[in-house]
Amino acid sequence: MIVVLVNLNCTDEKKNDFKLLDDFIKKIVLTESHSTIDLEKYFDISNTKSIEILEYQIDFLKSEITKYNNYKIIKHSDLESKRFESNLEYKDLGNVYYLVCNGKNIAPLILKNEKLISISYALYKNESKKGKHPILLK
Repeated sequence: MIVVLVNLNCTDEKKNDFKLLDDFIKKIVLTESHSTIDLEKYFDISNTKSIEILEYQIDFLKSEITKYNNYKIIKHSDLESKRFESNLEYKDLGNVYYLVCNGKNIAPLILKNEKLISISYALYKNESKKGKHPILLK
């Protein structure tokens, strides 16, 4: 059984964001299979390369959630009160949420126009850059 914690102490608009993100986790990440049509509900997919990258990122999220058997979705503005940290550098932090598993910040979930535009951090060899930049699909 996977335990889900979602913050519902927010405006209707933000509740819709949490619902969209939670639906994405349940209907895409935690399912055995999904189609490109399923992905289009959550992403603006414009090319095959984006889909390949996205599938890799979804597999990573699934492995982390199933490894810890729980997850939370936390809004960027609530990080401090929830005792989590992020050094993410992104211009519009009002649309940033985080997938947290077992107290570990797994990935940024960034929304734009009711679609996800990032579900992963950029990969760096340099330790000081890790966790600073999202991989944007658009």
